[in-house]
Amino acid sequence: MSGAPSSLSDITVTLNVSGGYNGDLYAYLGYNGVLVPLLNRIGVSASNPSGASGAGLNVTLADWGTVANGYNGNIHAAGNGVLSGTWQADGQNLSPLSAPASFNPIGGSIALDGTFQHVNPNGTWALFFSDVSAGGGMSTVNGWSLNISSVPEPVTVALAAFGAVAAVIRLFSWVRSRC
Repeated sequence: MSGAPSSLSDITVTLNVSGGYNGDLYAYLGYNGVLVPLLNRIGVSASNPSGASGAGLNVTLADWGTVANGYNGNIHAAGNGVLSGTWQADGQNLSPLSAPASFNPIGGSIALDGTFQHVNPNGTWALFFSDVSAGGGMSTVNGWSLNISSVPEPVTVALAAFGAVAAVIRLFSWVRSRC
């Protein structure tokens, strides 16, 4: 990304994956050494050691994700089948190879906006994606996107406003001198 330094106001990640087994998927978004787990073995828990069945997903991950299954809209609790819609990122910061009982069945609390809110968005963002378990077929990432809304730094906004006021004053002075 390039442009003026700014603070993030909203960040979303869209993932389009086909095939495989959703309970085997692990993905995170990384920027400047900071990682946010987007998927961490969807549905895996002590009561469901295999995780969510389903062969693919076409989802948007955002902090304002939908409420599902009576929970907070976290994709970890999304359920079975091919997933779609807008969800909150999984946010569980533990190894995808951890014992099923280590996973919170309603997901974690690491958020995209909360993690990246005060960083300069200019730089290299990376998506890591893995199918961490043999069996269940092969998953294919058909596409992904990162959408960042940013707010210019207050100094930039103030300078732009000051420049606009100065231009109006100069224009007014020029018009006055012609009359």
